[in-house]
Amino acid sequence: MKKFFIKVKDWFVNHAPSKRRLIQVYAALLYNANLKGFIKGEIFTGGSKAVCVPGLNCYSCPGAIGACPLGSLQTALSKANNSFPYYVFGILLLYGIIFARTICGWLCPVGLCQDLVYKIPSPKLKKNKYTRIASYLKYILLIIFVIILPIVYSYANIAVPAFCKYICPAGIFEGAFGLLPANADFWQMLGSVFTWKFALFVAIAIMCVFCYRFFCRFMCPLGAIYSLFNYFSLLGVVVDDDKCTNCGKCISVCKMDIKKVGDHECIQCGECLSVCPTHAIRWKGTKPYIDPNDTCYTKINSNKENVSGIEVNLDTQNSVKPESNSNNTAKPQLNSNKKKTKEKVVTIILCSVMTLTLAGAITYSFLGDGQTPPSTTSPTEPNPDNPGIAEKGQQCFNFSLPIVGSEETLQIEQLKGKVTYLNFWYTTCSGCVAELPYFQNFYENYQHDVNIVAIDPVDTKDMVVDWLLDFDFTFQFVMGDEAGQIDDYFQIKNAYPLTAILDRDGIIREIRRGGMTEEMLISYYEQFK
Repeated sequence: MKKFFIKVKDWFVNHAPSKRRLIQVYAALLYNANLKGFIKGEIFTGGSKAVCVPGLNCYSCPGAIGACPLGSLQTALSKANNSFPYYVFGILLLYGIIFARTICGWLCPVGLCQDLVYKIPSPKLKKNKYTRIASYLKYILLIIFVIILPIVYSYANIAVPAFCKYICPAGIFEGAFGLLPANADFWQMLGSVFTWKFALFVAIAIMCVFCYRFFCRFMCPLGAIYSLFNYFSLLGVVVDDDKCTNCGKCISVCKMDIKKVGDHECIQCGECLSVCPTHAIRWKGTKPYIDPNDTCYTKINSNKENVSGIEVNLDTQNSVKPESNSNNTAKPQLNSNKKKTKEKVVTIILCSVMTLTLAGAITYSFLGDGQTPPSTTSPTEPNPDNPGIAEKGQQCFNFSLPIVGSEETLQIEQLKGKVTYLNFWYTTCSGCVAELPYFQNFYENYQHDVNIVAIDPVDTKDMVVDWLLDFDFTFQFVMGDEAGQIDDYFQIKNAYPLTAILDRDGIIREIRRGGMTEEMLISYYEQFK
């Protein structure tokens, strides 16, 4: 029995996660601390959702308590014809200056998933000159899908987060898969875009088994953005040129397509620090590492040179060290012990802080659902010429919206007399599509006293008409107004789905961000009928 416990202990010691892996796991859990979202199949809508997390993490993931910086950038650029996206550019600039691609190596959930998948035993594709060339593909995807397409569509008043919509695997893995367990009827409503993204996700996942960080190296626009800051970020690895011998061990051990340590392809994982024979590589802001037992290599043109009485052979990188007396041997060991003790203390403190932060985030997600009680103030009249911003207790602006499948328009004024649900959605939004059956079931039972209007400000009318051919919804479907004012009025900011609830007099009583269930629809009706 004793031998068994020793073997178990040895296994845990040999398989203990590294500091980087612990931080990766903590970051992934912190980004997705809304654990009840996975159970209920609902998207978190608390105040923290307005803040961008550093790494790539899908906004539509039911566990996400923050926004994805890449999705926020596309959303901001889709409104580029109205205003400059100062916040998103500022937050990306801040993350870039401080962390750069350290985020890719330490703080990105998608990077963690790729690291774990790569551990599956299989033949591995080694980096080469062709993978180095292919690594520039992510910059092309950044320019076309993240910048150009959203801006172009913005001038047609269509919000198209192109990379999120057509490519990003996080939308499938975190968004769709995260919502599916609690929304089983979601399967029958998946369209061609989902089929394409699912096939692409499977292909990327398979490639990640054989090729280290396939998505990160060749397809991730967020990594492309952060790579621009690698040379001057506050955190990261740096090489002391005076100690470097250009042996190439750091380049050979790195699985990324780097030409030198710290270049734009370096994810700052720190793996190269352990293989450098001269300790020339260190973290920025730390003192150069000096070990009395190690040979100090210097750059010289000749093959051999005597340095402080030590003969250095640069061809073989072997050295003959002078004999040391007993007085000199104890000091390095003492320094080593002190260093190990310091590392343990720092690790314990770091893990404790991150655990408390994670516990706080989970508690916040359970207690702070982002909802506020219905307004009881007297209604205010909106400016008839300027919609402004929707507020609870305000008379809803009388928008005129094109009816899907008709040449006529629907005006908000026509909906008075019944409790009205204005549901904002679009055809490729997984969370939006998942809740439509609940609206249908609710409408079938309460249509005598309820209006349900599904508003699509993103797609074209023909796209919605084609999409609806496969379904039998009986409530009203309309498009957004041509000027895109209703999107700004309800401050959607690509945070779909969103539902505004009006009472019989057309007064806004609730603005709910995130998915709705039939029970929630009934509950709101009972409050405002």
